[in-house]
Amino acid sequence: MLTRGEFVTLLDWIAHIPESFVRSRSSLCRVRAWALVFTGRLNEAETALAHAAGAAEASLPPGIRSEIAAIRACIARFRGDIPRSLELTALALEHAAEQDTLLYGIVLVNHAAGQGTIGDFPAAYRSLDMADRLAAEAGSHLALLSYCHRGRLLAIQGRMREAHAYYQRALQLGSTEDGPSFPAASYALIGIGAIWYEWNQLDAAERALTDGITMSQGGRLDLVIVGYLVLSQVKWAAGDIAAAHLLVDQARDLAARYGVPHIDDMIGSFFAWMSLATGDIVAAECWAAGIADPSANPLTYRAEEAQLVLARIAHLRGRHAEALATLAQVDATTSASTRAGHRIEALALTSLARRAVGDAAGSRAALLLALEFGEANGYIRAFIDEGPALAHLLAELRHDPALPVHLSRYVETILAAGSLPQQMRANAVDAPADALTPRELEVLCKLADGLTNREIADALFVSVGTIKRHTNSIYSKLGVSTRGRAVALARELRLVVA
Repeated sequence: MLTRGEFVTLLDWIAHIPESFVRSRSSLCRVRAWALVFTGRLNEAETALAHAAGAAEASLPPGIRSEIAAIRACIARFRGDIPRSLELTALALEHAAEQDTLLYGIVLVNHAAGQGTIGDFPAAYRSLDMADRLAAEAGSHLALLSYCHRGRLLAIQGRMREAHAYYQRALQLGSTEDGPSFPAASYALIGIGAIWYEWNQLDAAERALTDGITMSQGGRLDLVIVGYLVLSQVKWAAGDIAAAHLLVDQARDLAARYGVPHIDDMIGSFFAWMSLATGDIVAAECWAAGIADPSANPLTYRAEEAQLVLARIAHLRGRHAEALATLAQVDATTSASTRAGHRIEALALTSLARRAVGDAAGSRAALLLALEFGEANGYIRAFIDEGPALAHLLAELRHDPALPVHLSRYVETILAAGSLPQQMRANAVDAPADALTPRELEVLCKLADGLTNREIADALFVSVGTIKRHTNSIYSKLGVSTRGRAVALARELRLVVA
């Protein structure tokens, strides 16, 4: 049951055994600890380990000490303490009996997960290569676990097609003729769902995520949480905002059972992203005010997510220099660690921010680099999800005769997948016939903030006459005749934030 990922069933079975008997058997305590870790009950897992170790842990056989260290390494990783997790994993590997191939392989996979979190992908892949060799003896369950972790690392690096192939291999190992059967296969389904979302295959993504969440209910709660969040993105992209918010709430409720800081941080960053995506910048700013500065320490994958949201907030509020400074840090970190997925987002945002400060050449260079990275692995949503402003830049770029043919085709694919009217369909309102320019969008945001023409002119360092020409163009394109109607329609179309 443990290797199949049936953690809740296993815990229920142990619960029917007299507690005194369980505590008297170190093996049962260790099995219970594993199941408690993967269902998010980390404090209880530590208690079970204390019972497993007893008063003389140092005198235990090396194999048992290795397993206890391995479980503690997993606890540390789930709590976000990666240095401690790697330290304990090294200890587990030191004492592990090589003939216990399953345990040795699981320790290697956990080691790879920790190494990937800090961006040491070469070391992570070496650990997974060793686990794959052991899987030939340990069985398909270790191979399934290894393939899923490799898929996740490849996805973080932006290597979506390779990641998809490994998730599919894992899914085959966890399936019977009737379909996926092991709860452990839910890892692969949720990973595949996230990739299909990025490829803008929303129906396929929803099916995979729904199946993965259902299958995970008896297994890893952290996978269920990730599944809820990605499915929330799918619902948002499809225009079902109410369902998207409900899924975020479900993730929050489930995370309350975890009580793990890095899970809470992940949900917080996602909530802020969703708030911006649905036009509620105030909610995102409330989140930003309550978090620790993610740039205080070297950026991990999750810290980069927070930094990207903070950059979006700064850009939307017109603090473009602040946004660019944040994005430069993310770009440097993702470039050094080869986390291309986040780098594409950082470059797309950089393009918007540089355009906002009048740096057209810098904006174009950042967008071209983002497109080069994205085209190789079919990224679509990374561009669509940045909204109309980036769509306008892409629409301008496609007319550039210097644009390489492969990127020209790629831009056309992105624009066809995320055209402005298609994105606005959720609001049952047709998009403007003529796309607003980036400068007009900036003026529209100032109008929505309640600024007068003079205040907008001062903020943008132009004349009042220039602002009047922009507002008249905005009114014409939106098909309205007053400032109030322009702002109301812009909010309905999500052209500005509330």
